[in-house]
Amino acid sequence: MTGPATDIRSRVAGVSWPAMPSARGAQLLALSYQFEQTQWWSAERLLEQQLRQLQRLLQRVAASVPYYRERLTAIGFDPQQALTLDVWRALPLLTRRDIQRAGAALHSTALPASYGRFGETRTSGSTGEPLTVRRTQLDQLLWEANALRDHHWHQRDPSGKLAVIRSMGDAAKPPHGTLSRNWGSPVAELYRTGPLARLSTAADVATQARWLLQQNPDYLLTYPSLVNLLIAWFSSHGERPARLRSVRTVGETVDPALREACQDVLGIPIVDGYSSEEMGYIALQCPVSGAYHVMSESVLVEIIDEHGKPCAPGAVGQVVVTTLHNVAMPLLRYTLGDHAEVGAPCACGRGLPTIARILGRVRNLLTLPSGQRIRLSFHRQFKEFPMVRQYQLIQRTLEEIETRLLVDAPLTEQTETRLRNALQAVMGHPFHISFIYFSEELPRGPSGKFDDFVSRLAT
Repeated sequence: MTGPATDIRSRVAGVSWPAMPSARGAQLLALSYQFEQTQWWSAERLLEQQLRQLQRLLQRVAASVPYYRERLTAIGFDPQQALTLDVWRALPLLTRRDIQRAGAALHSTALPASYGRFGETRTSGSTGEPLTVRRTQLDQLLWEANALRDHHWHQRDPSGKLAVIRSMGDAAKPPHGTLSRNWGSPVAELYRTGPLARLSTAADVATQARWLLQQNPDYLLTYPSLVNLLIAWFSSHGERPARLRSVRTVGETVDPALREACQDVLGIPIVDGYSSEEMGYIALQCPVSGAYHVMSESVLVEIIDEHGKPCAPGAVGQVVVTTLHNVAMPLLRYTLGDHAEVGAPCACGRGLPTIARILGRVRNLLTLPSGQRIRLSFHRQFKEFPMVRQYQLIQRTLEEIETRLLVDAPLTEQTETRLRNALQAVMGHPFHISFIYFSEELPRGPSGKFDDFVSRLAT
């Protein structure tokens, strides 16, 4: 095989290939080849092409999506004129609550056949606001092409064994989980892969750790909070999966201290990805710099300040994302609720914009009595209390913090005082801090994700 297939697949050495990819595999190869070219375009050229794609998308939206007709008219959008950034940035932000209220008014009434059939994705509703989002076969194809890009960038060997520990409902129940012959789509569309082992997060950390030792995978995909628990277990037991090459994380923010611990204890890196059920892949970690590259071929990402203006490199702002190809249910200037730091141009030479840090959601911000909101990490404070295997802080009021601790036995009064003082020092305020003890892993959200700090204050 020559052309795009040869160019992409020759990048992974020692891999067995199917004699002929499926029709979907051929589509993925074509997109992967295109991504190989576009990632090296300049940021200016990428933005120019994004605006052209948005122009085509908005033409369809204006004609077939009731929710946006008045919004587009109000900002002066003219389907016959080239879209400008000024016009685009005048479009009001779209919130999760807006999507819920809009309902079917956000659905296209004239879906082009070339985009394929649409399906529905239901988000977990970890904020208490579950969503149902329509996506076409083209959206799914782009999602899978970006997943392949991640594998290519980090040179994973598909002939290895992949282990996944995630929320899976009633599937992959502990202690054994499930074992499949291959990694599934999209990788198995192109490669003869190794097996895929899966385990539900219903398993406690000891079960997860022993399962990983038994499976002995080459790669692990899971949540950062579980990596933290597994690192502690392997460290205390003096064991680790011998073949494990790297850990891929999804769904939660990754603290720099966790990256250090993974390297120190397991001797391997964490490779993180930024995605959402609504939008697909948003950004992937660069194999050279470690920054997050925006997937500009499929999404437009804006990071804006409190006045709605674009943030400069080094500044932190609200993440606003637009799907460039979802004609079934367009999400235009959608506020995920996340905050992130704008990155500088990457040393790798790719023109894809960068995000330096992903800081998480508003619900992960501590609110001081003054009204100031701050984002804190407590990893270093809890490092001084090794008896605490897992923790979670919940802000109940402007003066009260509930601290949940996973421990073998409750802390002594003296140790509680030391920990309370350490937490108050990093918070910069003498909050009333209470302790609640757990003997099993702390409760997770409906999607299996876990936040070590949660604000219950009204936003």
